[in-house]
Amino acid sequence: HMRDRMPRVACIGPAGEKQALLANIISEVRAAGRGGAGAVMGSKNLKAIVVVGHKYGPDDFVYDKEKFMEAVRETSKLLSESKITGPRVRGALSIYGTANIIDGINAAGGWPTKNFQTGIFEKVKEVNGPSFGREIWIPPDSPGARPCYACQILCAHAAVIRDGKYAGTFDEGPEYETIWAFGPQCGVSDKKAITRADYLSDYYGLDTISLGNTIGFLMECYERGLITKEDTDGIDLRFGNAGALVEVVHRAGTMEGNIGKLAANGTKRAAEKIGKGSEKFAIHVKGLELPAYDPRAAQGMGLCYARSDRGACHLRPWTAGAEMLGLNGVDPRKTEGKAELVKTASEVFAVAYDSTGLCLFMAFGAPADKVYKMVNHATGFNYESFEEFVKVGERIHNLTRAFNVREGFTRKDDTLPWRILNEPLPEGPCKGDVVKLDEMLPEYYKLCGWDEEGRPTKEKLKELGLDFAIKELYGE
Repeated sequence: HMRDRMPRVACIGPAGEKQALLANIISEVRAAGRGGAGAVMGSKNLKAIVVVGHKYGPDDFVYDKEKFMEAVRETSKLLSESKITGPRVRGALSIYGTANIIDGINAAGGWPTKNFQTGIFEKVKEVNGPSFGREIWIPPDSPGARPCYACQILCAHAAVIRDGKYAGTFDEGPEYETIWAFGPQCGVSDKKAITRADYLSDYYGLDTISLGNTIGFLMECYERGLITKEDTDGIDLRFGNAGALVEVVHRAGTMEGNIGKLAANGTKRAAEKIGKGSEKFAIHVKGLELPAYDPRAAQGMGLCYARSDRGACHLRPWTAGAEMLGLNGVDPRKTEGKAELVKTASEVFAVAYDSTGLCLFMAFGAPADKVYKMVNHATGFNYESFEEFVKVGERIHNLTRAFNVREGFTRKDDTLPWRILNEPLPEGPCKGDVVKLDEMLPEYYKLCGWDEEGRPTKEKLKELGLDFAIKELYGE
């Protein structure tokens, strides 16, 4: 932050200090949540990073301020008028935050329930956006009260628990993913328990998606008799036990007891310790737990998860809107066209949002070509077309892939959990489906210009100006 604004802090909590693999980095009420970055800071004895500026303001760096502000106003108008992103028109994202999609995803049969045993949560009305809006968030049924700096969408809400055993809890959120992770994934419909679990995750510095996924996995292990109360330190870890959920979140944050360590280090490590066939329902890709979209109800999301560079990430890219919510009329059950969809979305996301620092939620109200115009006026890079702009995303995508290949990742790592590939959905619009990954992955590699093992070819690297990576991959 610049020109004598108050300092900002990015820090780890107790979980990061103890190098829990699910530890994240917290900045005020926001989290760099996935991938265990908090454990990396903890391993370096780095508690926090404080940033403050004195000399420059944002306008000191803008190439053409007049044209830039014109593009900003044009984009802002689109966002404010959108039925999704506009607070004045009670846009769904403004009023209910990311939880606005809960009913739609559940109706599509893709809201993972009880560790991905099904895709429909029967008590969805108890944990959807309107329910949180009426009973937990303040002010009720209103645009969010905790927006990011200068954001006009206002999706982030503040939660207060006024009574009961968790009275006095003040929380930012919970968001769609967290509601799922501590809700349907664990068979829990208690909004106060979900909110308390979210608060504790922020307090200790833990990734809510991975933690909730792991607790759901442990609940299934417990119900199957693969672990007992001796393993859970006396906790009755059954699906739907809201009190047990909150207690395990607390123990994960402190790394207390056997159950705390199991939960804090993720599904992959827990399955390795428990064994007994539990790996068949350990829901992760490359060690990163799946988020709140069952890919059996959206074939493209299955491909997204499988070939994502960091494992099962719902933003690498996000095709659920097109497949599950009907935003683009894409058939979720078909595999045709999904390789092209995933490739294109990956490249656009990489340059228009990840590289600019802009929020992905802009895409719900303004197309990515508006970002392209703002980037040109802000930087002076002067990309001649939107296609040239997206080419930057393709370079990012290929360079990331080249890095992973150099580090030993191969086609065998681009896969999905056994349950997702072998156990059909038992109900919903996609009943009977599994992810048909073999129908999509080879086509995806080919479209990307990669070989059968998923390595960027020499020709593709040269085309993108990444010649230096050829030696790293091919020794030439």
